[in-house]
Formats: sequence, structure tokens, C-alpha cells
Amino acid sequence: TVCPDDQDFVKAFAAEYSREHGFSVSDRAVIIDDVRVRAIGFIAEKLRQTDEGLAKTVSASPITYTQTYFRGTGFVATPVFALSELLPGFQFEGPAIVSDSGAG
Repeated sequence: TVCPDDQDFVKAFAAEYSREHGFSVSDRAVIIDDVRVRAIGFIAEKLRQTDEGLAKTVSASPITYTQTYFRGTGFVATPVFALSELLPGFQFEGPAIVSDSGAG
């Protein structure tokens, strides 16, 4: 289930479950036991051999923030960066999300 606009993951899960299975189970708790993230990347040969091309002063602004759940902490406002706006050498403190519009 992707992040719903209203942040109601239980409602979004119930709707998807009903769509897939043709029925719903409303008297049970929803337990998240698996989260998957897929990342694809590459390093250009030129950047591997030398730091030429690395930005010396790199900054980027988040395109948005989203509420991300962490066990023991709860929901945290997490910055989302667009991959297309990040230059080699960009560093940031986590947690953060890097979004690639071409992924998926």
C-alpha cells in the first residue's frame, strides 16, 4: 500500500485487501511485518576513479515531507528528496527518502 493522501494506512490496506480477496476482515488488527524498499543505482566510472565532478558545495531542498512510522519513535516528519535534483556528493542526515519518478 502506498502512502494514502489522508495518511490512513489501515483504511487503505482494508480497501486493497477487499479488492484483492473479495471480502474484508474488519474485526482483526492490522500488523505490518514486512516493508520492502527497492533501490537501483550506478556509479559512473569517471566518478569511481576520481572525485572530479563531485559538487564541493552541495545543497538540495526536500520536495515534500511525509509522516514515516518508526517503531519505538512513532511517526516522524521525513524529508523527501527528488533523485533527479541530487548531485554527486550530496549528503544528508537521515531519516530521509530519495524518490525516483522513473522507479517502479
